[in-house]
Amino acid sequence: MLAQSSTTPLTSLEHQKYISLTTFRRKRAAVATPVWFVQLQHTLYIYTDATAGKVKRIRHNPQVQLASCTMLGKVKGPLITGVARIVTDPQEQVRAEAALNTKYWIARRLLSLLNGTMRLFQGGKPATPILYLAVTCT
Repeated sequence: MLAQSSTTPLTSLEHQKYISLTTFRRKRAAVATPVWFVQLQHTLYIYTDATAGKVKRIRHNPQVQLASCTMLGKVKGPLITGVARIVTDPQEQVRAEAALNTKYWIARRLLSLLNGTMRLFQGGKPATPILYLAVTCT
């Protein structure tokens, strides 16, 4: 009898710091962006500005591709297809934020400090809203 494997397409991303998230424009042109992510069960959560282009593209077409990558976006793993959605449930947002803070704790704190400093120099400009994307494999 063969043993069942518990591997999923997301297994290749388990110990990665960055993934390349590819979204698609209306005319099907692919746009890849390196992003921070965290995996909770069978869902990947991604932190992004609400005004980012990837959010607009996902609203139009939720189909995405993922691959492990370097900080600069050089793909170094197999492509995985998935479906993305904007997280609207407050409890799910809290879980995603807590998991991302655990994984990227120092970098997120430094980024927050940098953003606050930049807002001071921009005359107290309000912070860009943040949202979380949830991606499941297809």
